[in-house]
Amino acid sequence: MCNRLELHQEGESEFFDVLSKRSQTVLSSDSSGGVQSSFSFVCPNSVVFQLAEDVREMWEVSDNPVVHKIQDINATVFGETAAGISVKEIRRRDPSFSLP
Repeated sequence: MCNRLELHQEGESEFFDVLSKRSQTVLSSDSSGGVQSSFSFVCPNSVVFQLAEDVREMWEVSDNPVVHKIQDINATVFGETAAGISVKEIRRRDPSFSLP
């Protein structure tokens, strides 16, 4: 089974190839016969959880320009504005604060 260091060294341009290989590893190592509780997928020691963690890490450290563009768009669309951050901090310090 690959570890995170091996995944990172495979090369950022092979992101989806590595993801495909890891997905096949998850599917082939599932010994439950397809019957699992929904909680077993989110346990930190489950193979699915480890795969998700590896994918998240690869996404965050990727040097791929397409990934950077998607991250920029995500930050623009879903990011907090400076005014939103300020109001949140004021409300954290004074819960009774309200704007007129």
